[in-house]
Amino acid sequence: VLDTSPQDTATLQQRAALLVRQGQVQRAITDLDAILANERTNAAVLVQRAMLRNQLGDRPRALADLADVLRTDPNHAAALALRTQIEQPQAQTPAAGTPAASLDVPALLQRGLDSLRAGQFDAAITDLNEAIRREARNGMALRLRGLAHSRKGDHGPAIADFSQAIANDIRDADVYVARGLSHLQRRANAQAISDFRQALRIDANNALAREGLRRLGQN
Repeated sequence: VLDTSPQDTATLQQRAALLVRQGQVQRAITDLDAILANERTNAAVLVQRAMLRNQLGDRPRALADLADVLRTDPNHAAALALRTQIEQPQAQTPAAGTPAASLDVPALLQRGLDSLRAGQFDAAITDLNEAIRREARNGMALRLRGLAHSRKGDHGPAIADFSQAIANDIRDADVYVARGLSHLQRRANAQAISDFRQALRIDANNALAREGLRRLGQN
């Protein structure tokens, strides 16, 4: 049984991510609940829980989580993007065989996200390439493609995508964390430390940034 004290936040987040990959979304939410019992204003965890609640069809409570984030930080990019997604009519994910060129950008993002969640990273990148070809500054497309590259172990292209996403929105702590983790995989420790510290300047409760600094021996 995991300790649910604040210092164990990173472990609980990692376990929640593993449970999501295993399809155990409700159990993942339970772990996030445990974190928020101690850290009620942890924006990253609130957004993560909102995403999972929306995935289960619980739109009212997902929006409530996002409202909590936006009360503290009205410009929180991830919360704003997810709120917009939830409030828009839900589009059906296009079939896997539908050519990317025949889809609009929201459909490409949705199918790219679904492929990413399913571990189909090349398929995700194909759709996201098309989305970015049409909207070069689309922060969500850049972030998702960066995640797909990083999960393939291609950290150079991942860092390039995360950097472009940051250039478009310098207040998105989660993208700094993602780029920091890719730097860490490349043993570019100074760059990783810089990104984790910048994430904490934006979101002082970002557990993954704190865990990254701890792994690198930084306070």
